[in-house]
Amino acid sequence: GSSAVVMIGLSVVTISFFWILNRERSSSDKDDFPSLNKKSHKKGTISTSSSNNDSNCNESDEIRKLRRLFALGKLKHPYRKAEYYNRGPTSQRTNESGQAPNFVHLSQALSMLVCGKEVECDNDGIIVNEYDSEAHQLLSKIIRDVGMERKHILFVLCDGLGSYVLHNLKSRRPSFKSSCLCRYNDTAFDLRAVWPSTTPVALTSLATASWPSEHGIVGWDLRDSVGCDFPGFANGAHRHASGTSIENVHVDSNTFNDETANQQHVQLRILARNIMDQRSGKKASSLGMTIEDVFFKKPWIEKLSKSKDESGCRILNFINAYNGDDFPNWYQGRDCNMTDFSAWQSCKKTQSCSCASNMVNLFTIGETSINTLGLNEGKDEAIQYFRDGIDAALKGIESCELNNRSSFTYIYTAHPDKHMHALGVEHDQVDNVIEEIDSEVERLWDELRNKNYDASVILTADHGHITVDSSDMVEIPDELLECLEYANVGVHGFGRHAYFHCRTGLQSLFRERWKALDPASPLLNNFILLSSEEAISEGLYGPNLPLWKARPRMGDFVAIATGKHTIGTKKEMSTFANKSVGAHGSLLPEEMSVPYIILSPI
Repeated sequence: GSSAVVMIGLSVVTISFFWILNRERSSSDKDDFPSLNKKSHKKGTISTSSSNNDSNCNESDEIRKLRRLFALGKLKHPYRKAEYYNRGPTSQRTNESGQAPNFVHLSQALSMLVCGKEVECDNDGIIVNEYDSEAHQLLSKIIRDVGMERKHILFVLCDGLGSYVLHNLKSRRPSFKSSCLCRYNDTAFDLRAVWPSTTPVALTSLATASWPSEHGIVGWDLRDSVGCDFPGFANGAHRHASGTSIENVHVDSNTFNDETANQQHVQLRILARNIMDQRSGKKASSLGMTIEDVFFKKPWIEKLSKSKDESGCRILNFINAYNGDDFPNWYQGRDCNMTDFSAWQSCKKTQSCSCASNMVNLFTIGETSINTLGLNEGKDEAIQYFRDGIDAALKGIESCELNNRSSFTYIYTAHPDKHMHALGVEHDQVDNVIEEIDSEVERLWDELRNKNYDASVILTADHGHITVDSSDMVEIPDELLECLEYANVGVHGFGRHAYFHCRTGLQSLFRERWKALDPASPLLNNFILLSSEEAISEGLYGPNLPLWKARPRMGDFVAIATGKHTIGTKKEMSTFANKSVGAHGSLLPEEMSVPYIILSPI
């Protein structure tokens, strides 16, 4: 009998041991992406289950602070309203509770409208098989506002023209309340920018109709690589992306230097003449990167190539100052080998090319010189170039009408963003530029109506802006820099969502040193430090899990500004001393709120 008791006792102990061990293993499996539900639908959505419960003892103080600021409306989540954070424990919430429209929803609706025949619709005329069900209501509104069968669709993106920029201009110049931009702005729709609230992130979302977590462009100057090093080889002997070998370059003591060491690491910038590595100043293609290594989603314009009826496809009109650069070549569906397309750079010249079985018209407008910003010359140039763009749009639609063709026209202007970065948001010249843009948009709409064209105009921005004074600029202290390999910061916006890439094994030390900063430190008091996994779990990059290829670009930590402060480099501290500049990139309402301006026939 006693032997049986002993055996039973041993069995209980053994079962308990393995139960505890299995529980520990299950817990450790979640460490890479805490609170991500791997059993969500096929896209891998961010979980809103109990793993995000507010009472979770593993939840960091920084996450609690972020959620409080979301709940109070002091920060804006990319797609969750404040109500989402005011509806009890996170475990009781769903993505549908308090969902807000985002720039991505607008991009998705635009892709449906332009691609037309490629759209599979439900009984309400809205796509059902490609996008999440939670977005149906938002997409439905946008499509109905524009018109599902609209012959001519014009999309105007004014860089930096956030909702608060328009709102504050009305208080400085009351007559602006009756402006075209204010009259047609649906402020109740509460359209939000993607995060980080910067131009490369937004324009890639526009081009691909996808979230940053999906397309992989999550900021400026992103640290990335495509290969794995082996001893004695600097360029990487194995490519991560394709798994194929690339040319091996043996490095000896005579040729080894700082440039050849870790050469496969790049600081990827997509908005330049060529997609390039900011670290070396070289084209990314010369360092072994392909276009597929840069962008993880294809532009939706390529859907038009599926149409067999070329005569039924829309004419595509692209109007901006950057036609011919690698990025426009890519999103326009043209061949892009990240080479120099300088032949396309002639100012005010219209070019046509066959692309995706459609006709693509490129009209390249001029761009304002940085040296003229703040002067009447700079304002006059910006407006003249925008006026040229409006003229090109009208001419393009007139040509389509003569040939009984439908069209999609995309006008991009770098203003008022360019002026605000140099002068701050409240400068008189900024106000003048915005008022002139408004006049040109009104002229565009008047001419479309006067000629009875079946056309709708959508106008929005990629992000908003705030003014940052020199006293708001923060430098990283040495005790933190010692832990880092790369600090992706900058006064004009990088530093409002600073990515920190730690030296191997020093992640915990970096966080400890951050917490140990002086209580009066501007970093500690004006930024929330999240691990990249925490930022992902909170859905900041979108409702879907990031592709594995995008994850390295997010670094180990991200510091999110909660006020006007921005993190800059030592050189910038001197350059911008006693200056006020425009900046963006964080989650303030001023940065995240963008207008939803629709001019459409009744």
